[in-house]
Amino acid sequence: MPIRTAPDHPTYDASVQQAPLERVPTSVKNVYDRAPLLIPQLFEDALPPWYRRPAAIVLIGLVAVWLLAMIATVAHFGVGGTVQRIGRVGTGILRTFASIAGH
Repeated sequence: MPIRTAPDHPTYDASVQQAPLERVPTSVKNVYDRAPLLIPQLFEDALPPWYRRPAAIVLIGLVAVWLLAMIATVAHFGVGGTVQRIGRVGTGILRTFASIAGH
């Protein structure tokens, strides 16, 4: 007499197959027996060196202009006069900001 239970369905999809050169790892901890992980575009979007970036060139130019201005100011007014002028400029900037923010 035949058994009337439903047949067990497979727990895997038979249409999916592994790549021909891949090997299934024998252990979860065996990381050397696995297929390599491929990361797309790993080296494609490399940034140019700093000296070829326009932003770096502009930043270096601004720093050079500021440094030359500071050297000229110290040479003309001395260290004490330069500090006083920097303090006056800073005070003016803060007063302007306070008057704008206060309204």
